[in-house]
Amino acid sequence: MSTTTARSLDELPTSGQVVQRPEPSPVPSLAGGQFALDPDAAAGAAATPTGVVAPRLVRSAERQRISHHWEGVVVAIGNETFVATLRSLHSTSEVEQEAEIPLEEISEADHELVTPGAVFYWTIGHGTSPGGTVRRFSQIKFRRLPTWNDRTLRRVDERARELFQMFGNAHAADQASDV
Repeated sequence: MSTTTARSLDELPTSGQVVQRPEPSPVPSLAGGQFALDPDAAAGAAATPTGVVAPRLVRSAERQRISHHWEGVVVAIGNETFVATLRSLHSTSEVEQEAEIPLEEISEADHELVTPGAVFYWTIGHGTSPGGTVRRFSQIKFRRLPTWNDRTLRRVDERARELFQMFGNAHAADQASDV
């Protein structure tokens, strides 16, 4: 029986041969300061014992694919769920649907927004990590509108009165001439 050293798949033994592993190449010691960062290298890059700078790994962002996207309106709220009317944002041919959604699907920051008439967006899809792992996701975000304060309402009312004085009288005159 002969002995051979296989260094690649092409060198696999034939029947009756014993395979020995090749000797591993020596690993440099960390003692003595053999490894050091090259001051001219990019941040995070480490110098190898030969002086070649290894670049830092940069991970690409997760890729996401949306399967469905709805606009919803809260109809009723229960102890653990809420009922909503959903309108597809992907397909205009789909009819409105009613769904019962667990409140645990809503982020803590949005819990106070779950009120009858509140508008939200529900996205369902899957994401693929840079390593290839696929995960499903469901995300519900409530629409936040600016709140109206008394000062803003007074300004809007004043502006409406100004516009009515400018155009409101002309509109009344047009109606009178039509008679």
